[in-house]
Amino acid sequence: MAAANDVEDFVTCGVCFCEYDDADKKPKFLQCSHTVCLSCLKGIRDGDTITCPFCRDTFVKFGVESLPNNPYALHMLKFKEKKESPKPVEIAVVPVEVHWCLTCGSAEKLGCSSSGHSSVNMTINTIKNLESLLKLKEELLAMKDSGTNKLAMAIQERQKVQEQLALIMKSIQCSGEEVQKLQDENNLRMTEMVSVLERNGSNTDSQDVPEKKSLFFSELMSLVDGSTADDTTETLKQKMTTLVEMHEQQLCEATAVASEYDLRRKLKITVHLYDENDQPIPTLPLLEKGFRFQPLSPALKGNPIRQDSLLLSYAVFSLLQRQKIPLNIKEPQQSAVASNSSSTTVAAKDAKKKPKTTTKKEKNTKPAIKSSPVTLPPNVFPSSSKFVLTPSSVFILRLFQSGSPKGEIRFNPMLRLPWITELVQKLGEFCFQSQKIFCNTIDKVVPRMYVLFSNTNQQFQPEIPNAIDTNTSSTYVFKADVIDEIGITLVKTSSGKVTGWSFVFPLEEFRSPKNEVHVKKLLANDLFGRVISHHMLESVTKLSLTNKLERTNYTVTIESQ
Repeated sequence: MAAANDVEDFVTCGVCFCEYDDADKKPKFLQCSHTVCLSCLKGIRDGDTITCPFCRDTFVKFGVESLPNNPYALHMLKFKEKKESPKPVEIAVVPVEVHWCLTCGSAEKLGCSSSGHSSVNMTINTIKNLESLLKLKEELLAMKDSGTNKLAMAIQERQKVQEQLALIMKSIQCSGEEVQKLQDENNLRMTEMVSVLERNGSNTDSQDVPEKKSLFFSELMSLVDGSTADDTTETLKQKMTTLVEMHEQQLCEATAVASEYDLRRKLKITVHLYDENDQPIPTLPLLEKGFRFQPLSPALKGNPIRQDSLLLSYAVFSLLQRQKIPLNIKEPQQSAVASNSSSTTVAAKDAKKKPKTTTKKEKNTKPAIKSSPVTLPPNVFPSSSKFVLTPSSVFILRLFQSGSPKGEIRFNPMLRLPWITELVQKLGEFCFQSQKIFCNTIDKVVPRMYVLFSNTNQQFQPEIPNAIDTNTSSTYVFKADVIDEIGITLVKTSSGKVTGWSFVFPLEEFRSPKNEVHVKKLLANDLFGRVISHHMLESVTKLSLTNKLERTNYTVTIESQ
């Protein structure tokens, strides 16, 4: 039985399991010595490449038909045909399926099935797919190796980056420690400088008096020693007069320095901070309301705060001295409203002059202004808890859109009419150092011409005289008609009763000829104030371009200081 199987294997193609013949099934030797029929070789040929189905060796660049025949297989085939019965037997040709024995690792043989070996159905396409699968497996393995190498390189690069980052963080930490150390040294030296300034300020007067006395008497003695018998009375008088004038000049200079030093201690210093959009930034009450050293502000009783305040005042006056800005304070002309405050505020601006009231008789008369380094103008921010009306009083209007701040306007009231003065006094008391709602909606605007803020706060409805008629007043010519002026317009009934009032803010096109129709409606407005700090002009201009529906989410607050 084993011999029969060997003969069968020798005369049968191991791929298609068909017997060899002299036509299409010629047995052909491959270079690896395996035998495959010509028909199967043509089927598994891939271009110029043939892969042996048994050992998987690959051969290239040769013709299939040029391969040598296997004469032994043909001889055994003839031997088998002679051994069989001479009578031809008709054999039904049944398509034979090709199987691959997984146990033997080769094409399935007749004994594999009976031995229970595992096999799979094999065709030419399956073999080709298997070749592609093996090729794909090799590519995947190569990609895996490449990915592993890239991952290892990435890990190494990450480690390098982490090391560099650690060095940078350490450098930053060292720099921060060095900066903190320098700041501590700087604070220590500044404290020492403040102490030196304080000691010098307290000891200068007591030390200078005996020195100046001794200098004065030494000069007198030198004058006496330098005199001769030939000097006449006139010569001695001239020398004495020259000496007295020189010392009088020195005394005036010393008095001026002492007066300026005394004035510096009496002046109030305020500091206000603004962000990049010129919006105010809340700071300490000490900075916003100001401080002075004579009389000493209560907030300066702490030693560290006092030292910092001394440094700040020294920096301010040093800057003014370098810019050659004198601290000469002119006494303002008396106005209709008397001032009850005797303090002053040194800010980033010069002191405001009080407006003067002129009549026809006084139109060409210049008022006399007296200069006094001791008399101080009214304080912009009174130290008392009660509102005190002065021409330098400050009112702040703040604009909000849907709760978001859009800017603020600071202005001084113009106290030119008694009824305006009375209204300003009541308004200042109502909103002193506290924001109050002025209006919740913007009723009327004209694009780029003006914006009208009407008072809608029911808690502030002061009585305004009904007999006010600014149109018939021969001496009143003050109207708000340019930017940075604020006007007030009254709402009256047909009988002349005042029922409300509004602020008028003129814009850039208020005086344009094309707006004469709108201007005539506002001719009765009176000048209420002048803007000293304008941080919402752009917002007000944009507000003038909105419609009535868009203006409902605006709110205006007012505060006095």
